[in-house]
Amino acid sequence: MVCYVCEKETKPRAAYCLRCRKFIYHKPDHAARAAALKEAWDPVLDGFRCLYTGIKLDESNPGSRRYLTFDHPVPGDSSRLVACCRLVNEMKSDMTSEEFFAFIRAFAVYRRTGVFPKDAVDLGHWMRTVKPSRQGAAPLPPGKGTAVVACGICGKPSVPGSTYCPRCRKFVHGKYERRARRVALKRAWSPELDGFVCENTGVRLDENNPKDPWYVSVDHRFPGKKGHLAVCARVVNTVKATLTAEQFPKVMEALARHLEGEPFDESVLDG
Repeated sequence: MVCYVCEKETKPRAAYCLRCRKFIYHKPDHAARAAALKEAWDPVLDGFRCLYTGIKLDESNPGSRRYLTFDHPVPGDSSRLVACCRLVNEMKSDMTSEEFFAFIRAFAVYRRTGVFPKDAVDLGHWMRTVKPSRQGAAPLPPGKGTAVVACGICGKPSVPGSTYCPRCRKFVHGKYERRARRVALKRAWSPELDGFVCENTGVRLDENNPKDPWYVSVDHRFPGKKGHLAVCARVVNTVKATLTAEQFPKVMEALARHLEGEPFDESVLDG
């Protein structure tokens, strides 16, 4: 008997070898997993390749960014799975493969030209599947007092008794790390555009529709470390995943070059 996936010898009446079996056995989507592993198997490499990066996948350390995971190219469609590394699976989130690739290419254009081609990225599927953002959605209580001052973020008249104008206040009041959030929002404010600008793409952000992928979002520049926040688009916050502000553009550029046919620079995963 040989394993259905890697075609190595296996036990009598066993469809899979022990190496492949742990990723398939007792899983509800076992047939799709087996097909994904078979597609990812590289006999020359003696291992599985990530569909999105081409790197050899880690089979032993679930905490590794290279660890073998399974992704739905079209979230919600259980008919097909692909094998990919954990980090890219997290970055892709609920996007389709086409949406993810379009975002990567648009980001590469932004890095070259300074202009993010927002209209070239259709995130229709992602918008239908992702949960609405709750940032700024709750009604705000009135300010305590009557004094009107310049907003601490945009400089416009504040809500009476408050430090912020109605527009900025909803992104600060009652939120975590208010001081760091205020600094991030002030840094992202553009008087010329009369709005907030995404730190990662330069796109003017939406302030009214929490379901919009370009809605104002606040991200930790260093995940898990307090006091270092940045304003970005909601979709950027999702794609950045667990990467730091320095790692994110490097990984995105490596993905963009790989889409153009170059080998993926695996060193960006170790930053």
